[in-house]
Amino acid sequence: MASSMVLRFIKHLIYYNKHSYKFYKTLRSLLTQKSKNATHPQDIIVCGMFRSGSTLVYNLVSEILKSSYNPSAGFFHNYKEYVELSAQPNFFIVRKTHYFSIKLKNRISRKKTLGLFTHRNLLDVIASMVQKNMITNLQNFIDDFGVERLAYDAIAIAETQNIINIPYSDLLNNKSIIINQLCDKLEVSLNPEEMDKIIDNTSIAKTKKQIEVLKIDDKKIDSISGLHFNHINDPSIGKWNKVLSNKEVELISNKRAFKEYNKFFNYKIS
Repeated sequence: MASSMVLRFIKHLIYYNKHSYKFYKTLRSLLTQKSKNATHPQDIIVCGMFRSGSTLVYNLVSEILKSSYNPSAGFFHNYKEYVELSAQPNFFIVRKTHYFSIKLKNRISRKKTLGLFTHRNLLDVIASMVQKNMITNLQNFIDDFGVERLAYDAIAIAETQNIINIPYSDLLNNKSIIINQLCDKLEVSLNPEEMDKIIDNTSIAKTKKQIEVLKIDDKKIDSISGLHFNHINDPSIGKWNKVLSNKEVELISNKRAFKEYNKFFNYKIS
């Protein structure tokens, strides 16, 4: 009696495993097919820190997409307009902003938008903002919690689920690696000639020449490339040594927000 029950149980187990495996194979086939047919987000937003290479990433994405698509590039300030654009099918939207929002964070987290975030040594960011006259009085900037705003905003954005964080140093020294990473995310393949062309088109020399051709004055930003007057003043890493005084560096580096930023992004003062 007991043995027959065991036999029936074994038969049922074999039957169950056999059919559950068939179900698993069917499900896996459907999921694989769905994965192959799935499309990545058709809207891409570069939301980097000020003076951190976000315009370069923005133009890299535009150049990459030109090989296979006709991207719609430009800036946006109105979130509703951006969402309406992103609902249109069959083309890519590439946008750039320095102003993050909860709605944008949610879109990136849910993979409705491909989010790219550029970051840089905070001392170099501040030094570049001083050179650009975005900071006219550094003491006032520090007193008005400017370091805290830069640091904590960057950390909040970088922590967004599914966002792609891109360090400025890699943009400067490993551009081809960044291009390959972007191609992988955009599902675009480039041949060596296309890769070299993108690297050349986005070089510092070509960018400076483009600014001259566009005749960009100090009150204008080119709506397509995002380039502006004095866009490139000193792209080097560690330029804060030449721009900021020892006292200014001490005031900034003593801020708790500065230390937390360095710890999060793994930056060190050298």
